[in-house]
Amino acid sequence: MILIIETVLLTVLVLLTKRLPDMFSSIAAFPFEQAADGLKALSGGGKLGSGLAAAVWIGLSAVPAIVALRTKRAPETLWERIALFALSGVLLLTLYGMVNPGLFRSPETAAIPNSEKTIKAVFGVSAWAFIILYLVLRLIRLFRTGEKAQLLRYLRGILGVLCVFFTGIGVISSVKGVFTLTEVPEGILDKGLYVLRLIASLVPYALDILVTVRALDLLDAAGTEDQEGLPEASERLSRIAGLSLGVTVALPALVDLIQILAMKRLTDVSITADLPLTSIFFVVMVLLFSRLLTENKRLRDESSLFI
Repeated sequence: MILIIETVLLTVLVLLTKRLPDMFSSIAAFPFEQAADGLKALSGGGKLGSGLAAAVWIGLSAVPAIVALRTKRAPETLWERIALFALSGVLLLTLYGMVNPGLFRSPETAAIPNSEKTIKAVFGVSAWAFIILYLVLRLIRLFRTGEKAQLLRYLRGILGVLCVFFTGIGVISSVKGVFTLTEVPEGILDKGLYVLRLIASLVPYALDILVTVRALDLLDAAGTEDQEGLPEASERLSRIAGLSLGVTVALPALVDLIQILAMKRLTDVSITADLPLTSIFFVVMVLLFSRLLTENKRLRDESSLFI
């Protein structure tokens, strides 16, 4: 259900960036751009509006700093608190920059079309980078101090986030790909090859989601006391991981072969390598992890027999 909701929301958001570029300039700027637009509209209401806008601007930016002040003051949380204070400063600058993007344009870029959208995207990416920095630092601390049950729970959460991540990339790529199809040369072969490339780029993400779901089943089995269903869950994960690796590597090779065979009749020839290394490495690591869990159970069962 979460993935379905995410798919709908991201599809709507991508469509809005195409239909309402002034309000949704890019996905990277969301939701900071919309907050900045609200502040800009509020500041246009005279002195009272300007005062309220300034108060909201400072209040929103101060939220991470407030969280840092409420976080337990201990050596292990030091870097998390520093990241939160830094995030407050970045949010303060981000919202101000999105309200006044013209102040951050150089004379050379002022004449470039859509330069303000680029500036807003830069601010948005910077804000998201500091948010991710804080989350990673927090995860590092949790991993270092967690026990087995906690670590398995954290790993389940990470796999869930990866599911959301793969779904998001797939939805954004597919919707943007449909819009880009109108820019492809009119030849049937050109459009057909573009569609094949688009499918070849999306299939690995769909397979990554299936691998992640199987990995969650494996973690459920590993979290039980006797780990009774672990070998079966590991075998199911191995099958889908092997299929994923094979298809992920074969699809780009197949598309490139088709391009070679049709090259004389193509208007546009792609020279970029479309090998999804992220998906390949992810599936390999999950496959190795499943085999390690299976071997660990086998050794534990053998040890119990000797005892």
